[in-house]
Amino acid sequence: MIAITHKFMLYPTREQEEKLLFILEQCRWLYNKLLSIINESKKTPPKRKIQSMLLKLKEERHELKEVNAKTLQMVVFMLYNNLKALAELKKKGRKVGKLRYKKYGKFKSFILNQSGFKLIKTGNRLDRLYISKVGRSSYKSSSPR
Repeated sequence: MIAITHKFMLYPTREQEEKLLFILEQCRWLYNKLLSIINESKKTPPKRKIQSMLLKLKEERHELKEVNAKTLQMVVFMLYNNLKALAELKKKGRKVGKLRYKKYGKFKSFILNQSGFKLIKTGNRLDRLYISKVGRSSYKSSSPR
């Protein structure tokens, strides 16, 4: 399976920029919350158990309902990838610590895969990217990575 990654330079309106920053903040909060749950556990819980907690966390923090569910699942994926990378380094004999909590403004990206977005070709210099719960925004695409 070949994975293709696209990076976009977005040109959002002020309102869309606020929504994107809101999504990043909710992803940061979720990352930190899940990291604290993992740190409090004696053994790292399975990823599926953590993903099943998302519904409960959405009830606890209503702002999470305003973020695409797939985006929240990808926060879990990112956290477990970070844990896996630390474990690999430790296995190779490197001295590693623990994952750190993300400070405000330090969570810089979120992942949209399979759903939650749509590319709209306009034939103009700038095409449009539809992001679920944000809207349509102009973008310039870099080459696939």
